[in-house]
Amino acid sequence: YMLLVNVAVHPETRGTGAGKALLALAESEAVRRGYGELRLKTHAEMPETVALYTRNGWEETGRDGNTISMRKGLTR
Repeated sequence: YMLLVNVAVHPETRGTGAGKALLALAESEAVRRGYGELRLKTHAEMPETVALYTRNGWEETGRDGNTISMRKGLTR
């Protein structure tokens, strides 16, 4: 799997599709490199971020305190 460590957009660009575009870029790069899955961790106190990932096909795989682990399977 490919691990996404940090996905962030400037507050002024929120709602413009920039986050979705970054996720799509990461996904296409992971597929290009032959990975079958993307994984990341995010903070439970960022529900808007969790919602963005969920809308884009990510699923929660676990919680540890305030940390939410998520994954997205990729089609090659």
